Amino acid sequence: GEYVRRNMLMTAAEECFRAIQNAPSYLPLHVRLADIFLKQEHTQEAINKYLVISDVYQIRGDSQQAIDIYQRVLRLAPMDVKVRAKLIELLILRGEVEQALEQYLTLADVHYQLAQVGLALEKYDEALQLAASSGDETGWKVNILHRMGDIYNQRVDWAQATVAYESIVALSSQDERAQLALADLYFKQGENEKALQSFDSLLSVYQSTGKTQKILAVLQEAVQTRPEEMGLRSRLAAAFARQGMTREAIAEYDALGEMQLEAGLREEAARTIQTIISLGPDDVEGYRRLFSQIGGGGL
Repeated sequence: GEYVRRNMLMTAAEECFRAIQNAPSYLPLHVRLADIFLKQEHTQEAINKYLVISDVYQIRGDSQQAIDIYQRVLRLAPMDVKVRAKLIELLILRGEVEQALEQYLTLADVHYQLAQVGLALEKYDEALQLAASSGDETGWKVNILHRMGDIYNQRVDWAQATVAYESIVALSSQDERAQLALADLYFKQGENEKALQSFDSLLSVYQSTGKTQKILAVLQEAVQTRPEEMGLRSRLAAAFARQGMTREAIAEYDALGEMQLEAGLREEAARTIQTIISLGPDDVEGYRRLFSQIGGGGL
């Protein structure tokens, strides 16, 4: 049966060649021949044929047919960056911005898979420019910038990653992932005040969208990652207190007070102890004694 099928394909190809000799400019015959090459598993021959057909369609000004052919080729050879770049050009020429942007993201992804990270970033950059012509400019830009931020983070290029995530927050202040990434990046670069501001922005997003459970989860994880960061610990303690989790709040304030004392921040430590007393701990007298010992009498 296989032999017969192959033989029929041979016959079909021969008939196609004969028909093309009679009507060489009739492109559907050439497409049919490329289809036969494909069925014969001569994939590269089929691709080459499709590309020639696409060129002719373009010369004739039939860009839609050319686009269809390119899409057919890309189904056969999805990693072909040259064909995808040509398809993008045609889509832009036809004003098909959304489709072109989708192809740009795929193209950048292919470059990334081929370990051509610089080229991937270049394509994302081009897509960013094109996004300005889209009906959903913000949506596309946020999507593209997230991808760029991820790559910069993987390359330990914190400065560029910061620029990408700052751009996202400027476009969409409610973007939780960007706020969290920014906080982490600022800490890594020693900009602790900025990091805490990013955390506060993120927490207010959670507060305003009713995701109060996320506040605790994010702060607990942050404190685990950076246990020495007093600003994070005080925010976690306050969050516990707001949720009525008094025991947990006292434990966090306790750790914070010790850290403040070790750092010589006596006034801050006194304020922390005062907060603990206001929460009604078991050993309230012990905390009162400690409060007067560190000279908190005037507070």
